[in-house]
Amino acid sequence: MGIVLSNIIAIYRRELQSYFTSPLAYAIATIFWLLSGYFFVALLLGDQGILQQVATAELQAGQTGQPLQPIDVASEFLQWFLSVMSSLALFILPILSMGLYAEERKRGTLELLATSPITNWAVAVGKLLGVVTFFTVLVLPLVAAKIVLSVREEINIPNDNIAAANSINAKCPNKGTAGGTGGLAALKAIAS
Repeated sequence: MGIVLSNIIAIYRRELQSYFTSPLAYAIATIFWLLSGYFFVALLLGDQGILQQVATAELQAGQTGQPLQPIDVASEFLQWFLSVMSSLALFILPILSMGLYAEERKRGTLELLATSPITNWAVAVGKLLGVVTFFTVLVLPLVAAKIVLSVREEINIPNDNIAAANSINAKCPNKGTAGGTGGLAALKAIAS
């Protein structure tokens, strides 16, 4: 069992090294992160994004006089974003895994691998671990964003400070302009 495990680790290391030295892997990572960033911005700030939907719901509630139902923006956003990312992963994972044996054939090492005393499942497990590790590295920034949004959900801003900031902001001249003091007054009200 120790020999099989050492063979799996050797294949895993070789696959991981080939991923992190391959320009194709960096191209796939770049495309994945660019698409992730695009969908992040589009789902959050787009015309049909979550912030636009919340603003529309607030406007409709203000016009009808009905109370606004609470909306968990972070949770809704993450649900949409992660569903899009899982669909993107359906394309990225086959791209990563389909090249495993094709790369061996291109290098001319498939015959060596097939005739070596290593079993086929040990080769497959080593290559699979390499793909999973590389994909985990691709997904780590998304996990970091999830952690940041989760921590943001737990921060409670008292409603008294928000109401005070809004009332001070309403009384300040030139609010919302570059020379206005509305934002500064609101920050002072929250800080006090």
